Amino acid sequence: MQKFIKSNYWFYVGLFVLAILYLTNFNMDMGSDDCWFMKISQEYSLSEFLQWSYNNWSARLFPEAMLYLIFLVPLIIHHLISACAWLLYSYSLVRIFEGTVSRKIF
Repeated sequence: MQKFIKSNYWFYVGLFVLAILYLTNFNMDMGSDDCWFMKISQEYSLSEFLQWSYNNWSARLFPEAMLYLIFLVPLIIHHLISACAWLLYSYSLVRIFEGTVSRKIF
């Protein structure tokens, strides 16, 4: 049983490493919303951005403020969190519908 758990552990670690390699070896689209928010957070302070957003874009100040603060972190961190979320989502779905998770079903 211990060998089975260890082999599953290495499978998931390998899957995570594969996701990291995929994300680091492919260029991101610089015209995406993610990159736009990263540029905005470098050009404006939080108060300036919220004022600009309210006057020109939308009155949703709380979500805009959260996006501003989130995108102060490098974009690769967001990609890693996204990869982890997809792995957890897939694992959870298999666990809910199958009861036990195996590499073949996963």
